[in-house]
Amino acid sequence: MKCRVCGNEMELTDVLKNKERDVTTLYKQPHIGKKRDIELYRCKNCTHMQIEWLNPLDYYDDYTLIYEPKYTG
Repeated sequence: MKCRVCGNEMELTDVLKNKERDVTTLYKQPHIGKKRDIELYRCKNCTHMQIEWLNPLDYYDDYTLIYEPKYTG
């Protein structure tokens, strides 16, 4: 796997066993997510740590980071 910061090859450092794969667990109703082992990688060059991409490519299609304050006055 390539480092997302510097592009160098990464090494497997740990495996987190049987973890939730959802980014958020804030639900109104009880939620049982799909669990899986998550591999944790570390870059020898820049020390960045990352996991492999777990979400489908369209995961953020309807998501926005734009904050628009509503002024009253």
